[in-house]
Amino acid sequence: MTHASEAALRGIYDRVLRTWEIEKDHLFGGACGFSILGSRPCFKPNLMVVGENAGFSVEDDKGEPHIGYNWPCESYLDGERWLLKDRMRSLFQQAGRLNVLQDAVFTNFNFFKSGSISRESKYRWVDVDREVRKRVETASIRELLQLIEAIKPKNIMVLGMAGFDRHAERVTTHHKCSSKRRRLIARGELWSIPAFAFMHPSGARWSSSDDQVASDWLRRHFPEESDESSDSAINAET
Repeated sequence: MTHASEAALRGIYDRVLRTWEIEKDHLFGGACGFSILGSRPCFKPNLMVVGENAGFSVEDDKGEPHIGYNWPCESYLDGERWLLKDRMRSLFQQAGRLNVLQDAVFTNFNFFKSGSISRESKYRWVDVDREVRKRVETASIRELLQLIEAIKPKNIMVLGMAGFDRHAERVTTHHKCSSKRRRLIARGELWSIPAFAFMHPSGARWSSSDDQVASDWLRRHFPEESDESSDSAINAET
């Protein structure tokens, strides 16, 4: 990884911290922090995974906002377990492509944390003032583009269709779920990078046949030559 790329990452972290410090009083009184990366960053990873917003974790329930001042040094698959991580592991393992997930870079469209988007929670994102939401969401997308430029992922996977529909171009539906009511897999481009979206893996609507279709699709989309690891990991600064 070049010094320029590491410097770009440090700049992203510094700017997001400044945004949070400016806006925190309007973001649940500063009770929730932010998180930019959910895994160690690598240069030219086969896969970047993008969720809707930074999740609320056990660390956020300790009375102080949990802020990621530095990027992680571990793979997404390392450390504590939760439902989404287990579901992702299961899908990629069933596909025989766990190595792709091991080296994937995880992030979100929105770096600023909340307890939920709209479901019942004392920290609902929809309860934040609309203009504040717009400012910090715009800031997150601006920095996400800088992150993509810095690490240059080869493919982008989006968790859930809502964010994909907002940002992707040339979107096509590749599979519907077993009920035929919702899209299971969609494809398109995100900022000129090949991209695809899965119906959110932690949702209750997945059936075993949906799992099979998705894992078969992953196997085809990431052929075995994708086993080549990413160019290099980026060390977090202390």
